Amino acid sequence: MKVLRVLSLGAVLGISLLILACAQKPQPVAAYSATLPELVTPAPVMDSQVKLSRDGILETLGPKGWSALSGDGLPVRTFGPGQPLEPRPLNSFQEARDNLWTITTPFAGLYSTDKGAHWTTLLVRKKLGTYAYLTALAASPAIPDFWLVGTSFSGLFESHDEGKTWKRLPDLFSTYDYGDGYHEMVNAVAFSYQSPDTFYASVGKEGDRLFIHNLKTGKTEILAFPGGSYLHPAQALAVHQEGDQEILEARTDTAWWRYATKTHTWLKLKDRTPPPLPSPAKLQRLKLSQDRWGFYLNAHHAANPRVLEKYLAEMKKNGLNAVVIDMKNDLGELTYDSHIPLARACGAVQPYLNLPELVKTVHAQGFYLIGRVVVFKDKKLFFYDHNKYAVWDKTTNEPWVNHEVIKEADGKEKVVPKEFWVDTYAQDVWNYNAAIAKELQDAGVDEVQFDYIRFPSDGAIWKIRDRFAIPHMTRLDALEAFLKTARAAVSIPLSVDIYGFNGYFEADYLGQNMAMMSKYVDVISPMFYPSHFFKPFLWNINYFERARIIYQDGSDRAWMGTKGRVNIRPWVQTFLLGGERKFSTAHYVEYFEKQLEGLQHSHAKGFLLWNNMNDYYMVTKSVAPYETRAAQR
Repeated sequence: MKVLRVLSLGAVLGISLLILACAQKPQPVAAYSATLPELVTPAPVMDSQVKLSRDGILETLGPKGWSALSGDGLPVRTFGPGQPLEPRPLNSFQEARDNLWTITTPFAGLYSTDKGAHWTTLLVRKKLGTYAYLTALAASPAIPDFWLVGTSFSGLFESHDEGKTWKRLPDLFSTYDYGDGYHEMVNAVAFSYQSPDTFYASVGKEGDRLFIHNLKTGKTEILAFPGGSYLHPAQALAVHQEGDQEILEARTDTAWWRYATKTHTWLKLKDRTPPPLPSPAKLQRLKLSQDRWGFYLNAHHAANPRVLEKYLAEMKKNGLNAVVIDMKNDLGELTYDSHIPLARACGAVQPYLNLPELVKTVHAQGFYLIGRVVVFKDKKLFFYDHNKYAVWDKTTNEPWVNHEVIKEADGKEKVVPKEFWVDTYAQDVWNYNAAIAKELQDAGVDEVQFDYIRFPSDGAIWKIRDRFAIPHMTRLDALEAFLKTARAAVSIPLSVDIYGFNGYFEADYLGQNMAMMSKYVDVISPMFYPSHFFKPFLWNINYFERARIIYQDGSDRAWMGTKGRVNIRPWVQTFLLGGERKFSTAHYVEYFEKQLEGLQHSHAKGFLLWNNMNDYYMVTKSVAPYETRAAQR
């Protein structure tokens, strides 16, 4: 019998089920038994000769065991000049009809008709949207040139012309109305065999359901899935035919399941081998960095012993136990007496802080000290050695600067420099910031937090030329190369600040990808500031309730996107912006506490308060009640 095989992290093949049958309530889940009827065969996902590893590497089974597949056109990457090419991690694989295999990276969908010897690009993400992040690809087993592709936040698309054009399909399900062109994430998608107009999908974070959609009628049905749960959805779907019925297969992060269409019964086939446990060093870093509730303090305030003591005493009274202090600030200044040669050569050393005394004082008050290091926004390094490391303007052949327009006292407008960025691909820049982290570790800082660990977002960014870029290295790869360098340099916890959007959805906007980062850091701090999300985002929800949902939903999605490998410790908006400045005291306190309430009911393990001026007027009482996590779903 012809069997379809699927081993993927995201979506895949074809399946089929009659809509009427799927609408019926499934029978109780049965345990897998070696005495199953002869009709039931072992799940092809368990005995295939090709698989996608948990790390996203396509592997084949040979005489010496599993090894990475190589093929012409298979996506590759590198981590720097002189480094070897290696397979680019994939997020889905399917073995569809005949010898047709399909794969996706975040950036493209490809297929092979000769079992992986050669690969052809079906689509690049720009066909779906500038920042679309691919998660799933399926080829129709019955209709040539008919494809489905799923994404993290851009929706689900169909193509009937071999990928030349794509049309977005209606949302099958959405937890909330995200608005502004954002859609619920598609985890997996699969075509029907017997009903060419039908497909199945795993969508969203609920996990206890699959969706069956008929393209001809536009009708969507729900199929209860006992193998999934909240934040643990089906990651891959497949179908094969046994006699006159089709079998739907689903794979989660823990097990393989099958659904028989005639009996409407789910069977758990086999548990998956668990992923390797974190190393003892990683477990220790996770333990040290969890349950930290902190606030940001700039170096000028921290440099004054009386001011520092006042902040620490006040914040301890309000239930906090961690403080984030600038060690390398937004200007690229090292605020302590650094002995790194490059720091001294570029004039970066501005020792406002007596670091040994600061460490002693902070620890004496029972606080966990986090050293903030602004990475790629660096004015000092920008001007060093005739702009050796500066981001370049390809239109002027000069250093690129983000400018802003200001009004002077006489009312005239003036264009002035605002931000200075260094090349994110430059290996010397990676090494420099890793050396700073090592120096801070040696000084007794408990954790190093990397901020502005991204590419520029504002200004005339279309003019940028990255002079240190090399073939096969994407923005995501450049940030990963830096984090690899930093992780190798220190043994204390590392954390990163990321855009709220990049914590809410699986993405790689400006190079930030939380799943990638979770391999190297111990804490991810999304900036879920409600005021920074576009107004259409959760537009139909009360403003204060919206703040709660953003922090709860966002933190849970970040936990799911990192598979629990890191502590999620979001930044809380402890400032007002725009129309929020008109809030009364009662309203802004409610706004602040709604954010904390959302975190309390999420998978977050701590939070940080951000106010650029260190004016924590919104903190009117202890936040300790919000540090006791509520029951998790």
